[in-house]
Amino acid sequence: MLHAPSYRAQVSSFVAFAACAGACALLGLAAPARADVVVDASIVSMAALSGPNFAVSEADGAVVGNTLYLSFATLEVGVGETLTITGPANVEHVVIRVTGAAAQFDGVVTLSIADASLILASPAGVVVGADGGFAVEGDLVLTTADYVRASSGTRFQAPPIAGETLPDTAPAHLGFLSGPTGTLAIDGADLTLMGDLRLVAGAVTAVGATLEGNHVAVIGAALGEVALATLDVTSMSSAGTVRLTRVELASVDDALVLPPGCGNGFVEDGEACDGGDDMSATTPDFCRPGCVAPRCGDGVQDSTEGCDLGAANSNTAVDGCRTNCQLAGCGDGVKDTGEICDNGAMNSDTVAGACRNDCTFAVCGDGVRVSGEQCDDGPANSNTEPDACRRNCRRAACGDSVIDTDEECDDGPDNSAGSADACRDDCTLPRCGDRVVDTGEVCDDGPFNSDVVPERCRLDCQGANGPLELLGGACEVPRRPASEWPLGAFVLAAVAVLVPLRRRTR
Repeated sequence: MLHAPSYRAQVSSFVAFAACAGACALLGLAAPARADVVVDASIVSMAALSGPNFAVSEADGAVVGNTLYLSFATLEVGVGETLTITGPANVEHVVIRVTGAAAQFDGVVTLSIADASLILASPAGVVVGADGGFAVEGDLVLTTADYVRASSGTRFQAPPIAGETLPDTAPAHLGFLSGPTGTLAIDGADLTLMGDLRLVAGAVTAVGATLEGNHVAVIGAALGEVALATLDVTSMSSAGTVRLTRVELASVDDALVLPPGCGNGFVEDGEACDGGDDMSATTPDFCRPGCVAPRCGDGVQDSTEGCDLGAANSNTAVDGCRTNCQLAGCGDGVKDTGEICDNGAMNSDTVAGACRNDCTFAVCGDGVRVSGEQCDDGPANSNTEPDACRRNCRRAACGDSVIDTDEECDDGPDNSAGSADACRDDCTLPRCGDRVVDTGEVCDDGPFNSDVVPERCRLDCQGANGPLELLGGACEVPRRPASEWPLGAFVLAAVAVLVPLRRRTR
């Protein structure tokens, strides 16, 4: 068994170191440089290790059985610094205690012993910064416990007890001699392990950290012991605190967080969420007090909500926030400002007479033919395209100023049945026979045009017949315009007709 020097000897060494520093200052001499890693005098002689790449071996502590014990007065690994621990291949556990101020890790600690586990106990506290980390093949235990007890019952305690004997069996328990003391703080660090991860302290706080391992346990401890193998805490008279905030916790086996309860940052049965110290009744998307998930109707507008007035949400109020936490809009069944109608799910762009999907009334041009409309092709309605439905929702027709199929012309209001050269009322071109004397025509009696009836316009509209035409008689009056017939001609014609008639009557 190894017997450690008394703690008084360690304190005396620090006093001597401080006295030397003060004397050096008075004499104008350089004081000894402050070391970040100092081995205390409880197991071996006190020594300040050289950095920034600190190296620790069994020479800085003691191996008992399969456990390497190390004791530090100061253990601070800064940003960009490393601490590497080596030892015999038979070592299965490395147990470190820190007897001074809180251990601080802003650099990486590497345990270069295959499959070995690391237990670090610092009653004054443990801080792991964003750049801090641990490369350990076995399990990692970070704790503020006052002692580590072996299965044999022997304690490795901080500060060391008088006449200390190092345990000769494997570490089995973490012990706390008073109520919750010491804080274990993980600030943005990534603690990802192949083995188990145990964080045990009077107060465990983690913010923006990653905690990942085969089995992850986070325990707020108080007076009593925690069994390392079973994590049994029944001997504790009370509990410490756990606050996990924005922590990614990944455990192959189910993680354990003690004490349970809303606010520890670990979602348990009966909780919809648990934001730890980040819970808020007013901040969007935050877990609400009582570990209640943010929801529509809680009066806080979250990222997926268009609005949230809490109890004032309404499905009937004009322009109100709806009960699904969406802004009032066309289609919600309420006629809001700027809407002409709104029948909700009954709005339709295809049903005749329905309120349209843009919350306007059915109108000519919406593509749906309703009562009073002859047609409606929506945007295809046109006042210029042949045969198209017109923009007044009337069918294409003669008189609409568009030449449609079967129309020869269409001048709209200028169509005329009596004006020379005009498109006719039936949308046909002017022609001989329409009773209108057009350009190039001498006359036009319409359906009365005839090449045989006296005084009628001829069928070619180029002149009228003479007043008399003898068919099959002794003479034939030449065809000439009426204006060219002399009075004597009419007399001769009359005599020619009347004389034979008189003879027949005798």
